[in-house]
Amino acid sequence: MTLRLGLLVDSSSVAAWVAQLVDRVSALNGVEITLLIDAGRSAADRQAILDAYLNLERRFLHNIPDLTTSVNLHEKFPNIRIVSEEGLEEVELEQLDIVISFQAESTYLPARLGTWSWNDISATVGFREVLERTPLTTCALFARLPNGRRMHIRRAVFATDWFSAARNQNLVYLRASSILIWALKKLILHGEDEFFKLTEPQDQGILGSDINNSYEVKILSVAKLAWKQAGRALEKKLRPRETWLLFAGQSRGGLVPARTATNPIVPPRGVYWADPMAVERDGRTFLFVEEYVRAIRRGRIVCLTLDEEAHIVSNKVVLERPYHLSYPFTFEYHGETYMIPETASKRAIELYRCTHWPDAWEFIGTVMKDVYAVDTTLLQHGRHWWLFANLMTERGSSSWDELHLFFSDDPLSSNWTPHPLNPIVSDARSARPAGPFFTHNGILYRPSQDSSRRYGYALNLNRVDVLTERDYAETLVEKILPQAGYLATHTYSRTKNWVFMDSVTRKMDEAG
Repeated sequence: MTLRLGLLVDSSSVAAWVAQLVDRVSALNGVEITLLIDAGRSAADRQAILDAYLNLERRFLHNIPDLTTSVNLHEKFPNIRIVSEEGLEEVELEQLDIVISFQAESTYLPARLGTWSWNDISATVGFREVLERTPLTTCALFARLPNGRRMHIRRAVFATDWFSAARNQNLVYLRASSILIWALKKLILHGEDEFFKLTEPQDQGILGSDINNSYEVKILSVAKLAWKQAGRALEKKLRPRETWLLFAGQSRGGLVPARTATNPIVPPRGVYWADPMAVERDGRTFLFVEEYVRAIRRGRIVCLTLDEEAHIVSNKVVLERPYHLSYPFTFEYHGETYMIPETASKRAIELYRCTHWPDAWEFIGTVMKDVYAVDTTLLQHGRHWWLFANLMTERGSSSWDELHLFFSDDPLSSNWTPHPLNPIVSDARSARPAGPFFTHNGILYRPSQDSSRRYGYALNLNRVDVLTERDYAETLVEKILPQAGYLATHTYSRTKNWVFMDSVTRKMDEAG
């Protein structure tokens, strides 16, 4: 199956992100771009005031790449046939499978599988969410089919970057690219019948309109945002520091322990504890956690040995490196115990083997190199080992909202096959791993983070519905909000009788 695509643009001079996306699309197996339709319009939605403000942000505040720089598509892709809007009468559009529209206000063209476009990719996209401090920004891809039906294909939901309109805009463009690539790969992999059974109900509270919602940015709005940004920066600087601590609760056969039955496990002064990973061995509970040391601004891995009431018996540093470690995921393989701590600052996924339980670990290799991966979590399921991790794949993107999946027959391997539908989740409310998989009453669950209000705001327990080399699907079963008086909770781990979670507070006197 080869998909024949046409590209509909206002002008052959397009933004850099569009040219980069066309490059990625043309590199896909089973895709051929055969036509460039130039509507011959100027970029009417460019607004000088907003452009000036965004350029100031890019240059002076954040060193942010400019994805709106002009690139001539015809010069970059000279082999693609180009026609004007007036010349469309000479083109049999029905011979095209899909028209991808990059217009701010999309025109429908009768390709066989319709015209695909986004809810908003205008020059003002992402600005209003920052100005109004909207928690989430959404980019949605939909198709207008020849039968008149309008179908939502995929959406990406990410946490609004309240500190930079330019960075937030870039994230829209990056996620617009990601969901189109995902949709084309799914169509090629699964075929038309299965693909067009895909339905995604519109959530008006997040998606908003499925038409362009750009608006005029006036100088007052820009001045208001600049004032708000200064206030947010000052607020962040003066904000009391946060401390993560742990909670233990008896599961009593349920997914979530009663809040009245949870006991805090409070770290010593000068450190915080997060990312609890529980292991039961020889009738005892060992809790591996990130210990962040404020004096050196770096995390290391400690092991807390707990008694039958989840009180600390001993506390030992078991792994420390000259770079940050967190999320100490452990697993068993061929009678030995291994750990994959998060080492994103090294741009690698590192693997350690236990040589003396639980306090001696040796580095044995790198699972993946040159990758910014967070919260790597392994699962043995069916014929494969599966590796889940959130990746930050482009400069200026986020590690909160795109979950990637890989598989291998050997968990110690450095050769993992990426899932064809990566990223398998593109949503800050549910993507990032939050602890080991577990089975409860015969159902496989994946804990994940909800970062819709802030980093690691809440926990999700997701039922895994489909996990194959061709597909992945999950359903939210339980949402765990932070306890009263706490700001967030973002890791979940359980043993036979206990559930361990973490929470964050700004009440320093209570938590060291």
